[in-house]
Amino acid sequence: MSEFYKNLGRNLVEARKAKGLTQKDAAPYLGLSRPSLANIEVGRQNVYAHQLAAIAAAYDTTADRLMKLSTARDLIIIKPVSRKHQTPGIGLASAS
Repeated sequence: MSEFYKNLGRNLVEARKAKGLTQKDAAPYLGLSRPSLANIEVGRQNVYAHQLAAIAAAYDTTADRLMKLSTARDLIIIKPVSRKHQTPGIGLASAS
């Protein structure tokens, strides 16, 4: 998994603990199994946008705070996805 997801996972743990929740308490409320939440928190499992939105709402924060993004530039990069056609694509940049 990328460094982005590892950092996101650490931020999720911090936010969950700040609310005084265990994984066992939080997972059902988030619509996740406890193992899925554990995997997300260690960066082994990607989190979908709707899941991140639900987690942010449950933890009384925002998705960008959980990702610790300072600007949109931290999130979006444009890069060629095909050398043949040089079609630009959009992806996630590593949060540093």
